[in-house]
Amino acid sequence: MALQRIFSILFFAILIMIMSHCSFTKEVGDGRSAYELKQYAIAIDYFEKELKEEKDRTRRGQSSFYLAESYQAIKEYAKSIPWYREAVQQDFGPEAMKQLGLMLKTQENYRGAIQVFQQFQKEYGQDPEVNRELAICKQAAIWSSQLSPHLITVERSRFNSSADDYSPQFYGDRYIAFTSDRNDAVGESSYNWTGNSFSDIFLVDPRGGDAVSFDIQINTADNEGAACFDSDFKTMYFTRCFARQEGDEYCKIMVSYAEEDEWSEPEVMPFVKGNYNYGHPTLIENDSVMIFTISAVTAAQGYDLYYSYKDAGSWSEAIPMPPSINTQGDEKFPTSDGDTLYFSSNYHPGLGGYDIFKTYLRKDNSWANPENIQAPFNSGSDDFGLIKKTYPASQSVLLEEGYFSSSRNSGTGDDIFRYEISLKIPDIQDTFSLVKEEPVLQRIYLAIKVVENIYADPADPNSKLVEKKALPNAQIELSFADSLDLKLADEEGRLIIELTDPSLRRIKASLEGYLSNSETIENTTFKLIEGESEKTVNIEIALDPLVLDTEIELSNIFYDFDRWDIREDAKPSLNELAKILSDNPNLKVQLGSHTDCQGNDAYNANLSKKRAQSAMKYLISTGITPSRLSAKGYGETKLSNLCECEFCTEEDHQENRRTTFKLTS
Repeated sequence: MALQRIFSILFFAILIMIMSHCSFTKEVGDGRSAYELKQYAIAIDYFEKELKEEKDRTRRGQSSFYLAESYQAIKEYAKSIPWYREAVQQDFGPEAMKQLGLMLKTQENYRGAIQVFQQFQKEYGQDPEVNRELAICKQAAIWSSQLSPHLITVERSRFNSSADDYSPQFYGDRYIAFTSDRNDAVGESSYNWTGNSFSDIFLVDPRGGDAVSFDIQINTADNEGAACFDSDFKTMYFTRCFARQEGDEYCKIMVSYAEEDEWSEPEVMPFVKGNYNYGHPTLIENDSVMIFTISAVTAAQGYDLYYSYKDAGSWSEAIPMPPSINTQGDEKFPTSDGDTLYFSSNYHPGLGGYDIFKTYLRKDNSWANPENIQAPFNSGSDDFGLIKKTYPASQSVLLEEGYFSSSRNSGTGDDIFRYEISLKIPDIQDTFSLVKEEPVLQRIYLAIKVVENIYADPADPNSKLVEKKALPNAQIELSFADSLDLKLADEEGRLIIELTDPSLRRIKASLEGYLSNSETIENTTFKLIEGESEKTVNIEIALDPLVLDTEIELSNIFYDFDRWDIREDAKPSLNELAKILSDNPNLKVQLGSHTDCQGNDAYNANLSKKRAQSAMKYLISTGITPSRLSAKGYGETKLSNLCECEFCTEEDHQENRRTTFKLTS
């Protein structure tokens, strides 16, 4: 997992590797050199250029593997998958296949991960790590389909940026302190590790207002983040990564004290030793015990949790947490709620990436075995840094609220999510129905079939659709009014179930290598006519093969002469593209626009750019994130109707005034 932004302290892909023994400014000339120096953002550019020309099977396999590793290091897990797959196809070796399975797991594609791990066992025999991951994926598939007895809602916090935002902490009753490497962070440098800015601590009122820098004494040109506060918010502990002299940078836990309207000059905590990285402090036992993360730069065992206790005003040496908590993987980002300890691990059995676990100190001073808090707090991505507030059930429908960090399907790295847990209040109509006569037993069955669209030219989505074939083993997501249920289609692409919850709103089908697609369910779909006691509803969902970087024409996207505004007859096609992007949140799209041959080249280039931008603005108005969209004007360089310009009819010109799109990952 990548984190050089500020060692473990900053988001799950930042910091952790500041601990490298390299200079961030050392010049590199190829992908492997940049990779070895942990300059992953630079390595990606080199590897992608090298792979365009590389034909040798062995070298292609190596470059594909290290390109995938680079994407994984900066937490672009979805982008790593096709390159791990390419490395497997080029016979790179067992490590590529193992990593492919792990990355499919991070995308919650447990079925795909299971298939890869089973193939690994066939080709390379039994491997303890693969055997363990295979069992975890089977358990994760069960966990992900379980429903909560309470109503749980999760949403991205409004104060997230396009950079990484993570590690929230309550600051008083009103504010949230959090870590971010957004553009407002202090310092002009950026990490070659990720290409982002250094990180700082910010303060925000989650009810409204902009995030502001925490304090000039705290935020410097170094990396700062993952703060915690004592119970009266007069003492602050946080991580800073820096070097006092020339040499390697290390992350240290700092302490600062509130003095009237400012914070004191931060000092390094006394238990911090050289040549180790420290981060993610949290307090328990009435602020008398601090738990944090430590790792040496060269430590093979990864990152572990340690604690220090305060005795007569002094902090003890760092002591490791027990083996029931620390594993051969990484344990990081501890937080606390009273004396319950939350932390994240990428080794304890979980849903993928880093999962959040909880434990507590028993009366005999031993720690309880960690418990996975499951979905929706955990996902296939990295999940960490949970904070919470609880409320008495007798006083409020709201039982609990809080925040946590996650890299799940945001497209912007780490984000902070807000959640609420509430009582499920029965519908008043349900209450009245209890006194009615017992109704005649009615059964509704749902018969879903997932098919693949087959085109005359498989590599050209613009070619003619020639047939549809059953698509086996697709994942089917059933979205109800207040829950989700995941199923798998059989070898014939079918799923037949009895529908016991009529609040079904959407059915989504997904399979690796295909564009996900969904069908919206109308309220009247499952209504029975009078006298009918049984009904089967048949639904077919067609998936298109995922074809990247190929220009696809949007039907009926035309423009009037010398105009670039979106006509009413163009909106249905753009709405369909918006649906594709909504169903496939990891994809981006480049919109392209073309003009007819009338006008000079410069005029047409400018006009086509305006038309592409108009289509882009329309998609944004439907709720698509702007960072997923780009626009390009081709002018008259790619006419589809090659008539002689002075003899072209208006219909010919209209055919050339069109909009296309390319899907990118």
